[in-house]
Amino acid sequence: MYRCYMVLFLCSLIIKESAAAQRFIAGYRFSRLSKQEIVYLSDYLTQIESVSHKLLSEEQVKYLVREFDSGSLRPLDPHQTLTTRKRFQRQRLLVASDWSYYTQQRIPLALRETGEGGWDLHHIIFIRLNGQNEWWNIIPLLRGEHHKVIHGREQPGELLHRHLAARLPRCNNPELD
Repeated sequence: MYRCYMVLFLCSLIIKESAAAQRFIAGYRFSRLSKQEIVYLSDYLTQIESVSHKLLSEEQVKYLVREFDSGSLRPLDPHQTLTTRKRFQRQRLLVASDWSYYTQQRIPLALRETGEGGWDLHHIIFIRLNGQNEWWNIIPLLRGEHHKVIHGREQPGELLHRHLAARLPRCNNPELD
């Protein structure tokens, strides 16, 4: 009987935490995102939690939603995207340890493995949209799920980022050149 109550209690905590993104989005006063973009964002954050089997912390959700709505996102040209990716590869383990510290979740030990069994650090705000190399903008995903599910053509994250890229001005950041 005790075990049954404990399981119910733990399940309620998981459900409460996994709804953090939905609650924050529902109560947030968006100023720059369209209604359709807000729907894409909500679906995208839910999908990330489902695919990663990791919860986005409330603090992480706040940073992400504010960044998406801040007006600071800009599509990068291919050269700027490559430069940012190279910078991230140098900072990768530091950003991963920051993510683990701030979210109180473990980073998979297989981050360095190659092939389908390895793990990627996914930029929630894509690099090509000037997504930051910060703890709040990453989540570990299995490599196969990362590319097939998250970056699939009609997936919420792709739809959101394509929609934003189409309406935002290009980034002119000399620091990236």
